[in-house]
Amino acid sequence: QAFRDNDPEPILTRFYSENAISTGNTGATHIGREELRPVYDEVIGAFVEIESFNTLVNGDAGWDWVNFHVTFPPEANLDPFTFKMLFLWERIDGEWWSQGEMYVLGEFEISS
Repeated sequence: QAFRDNDPEPILTRFYSENAISTGNTGATHIGREELRPVYDEVIGAFVEIESFNTLVNGDAGWDWVNFHVTFPPEANLDPFTFKMLFLWERIDGEWWSQGEMYVLGEFEISS
């Protein structure tokens, strides 16, 4: 919904923990919500679909391998792309927060 509303704030403050770490396909690392903000400001006008490939939970920790599909409105004149992404989760006071992710270009094959 945040992507459709062009509003990165819910992603940054209700999805990511305060000190989340994100490392992307170029090797750049962003630590904390404020360093993540410019990343989401760049893609917030895109349509994002997250497709889970493999999810594991062990107590208060979890991880989720996903396909992170990104497409753009036609007027953006940008090619769609997909990341293979690994989200890392921690349950804090009963709520799940993303502690970060790593991603590379590509796509997991998911059988129907």
